[in-house]
Amino acid sequence: MTVTGSDAITVRNGSITKFGAGLRLFGRHHLVEEVRVGNSSRGIQVGQGIIRNNIPSNNRDFTAIGIEAGLIEVSAATGFLEEGGSTIIGNVADANNIGIQVVCPSVVVNNAANDNDVADMTVAFNCTRLANSLAP
Repeated sequence: MTVTGSDAITVRNGSITKFGAGLRLFGRHHLVEEVRVGNSSRGIQVGQGIIRNNIPSNNRDFTAIGIEAGLIEVSAATGFLEEGGSTIIGNVADANNIGIQVVCPSVVVNNAANDNDVADMTVAFNCTRLANSLAP
């Protein structure tokens, strides 16, 4: 499911399986909470907003990322527009290509990631990170 051109969308309490895009919300001020995304090409991708208590798992396409925050817009005219400012809290990213990927500055707190193929978490140095549990 992909949504472009809208801000402030809330998605709560659901499951998405076997979709190409999983859940993709471009734009700002979104809330994604308690959503499971599995066996899709991508997990949860939010431009900017709050991503809380979600479980992306088994998203193993070569471009698959369990949780991605910071991609505001993709267009032929402007290319990629990235922006920090998200809060990623209490998620479990398991068995994806990349577990959690965040554009900073953002806040990344109390997340768990393990058994992801390429990396459990890719977060730049200027993000606030606290109490995340990554695989050894």
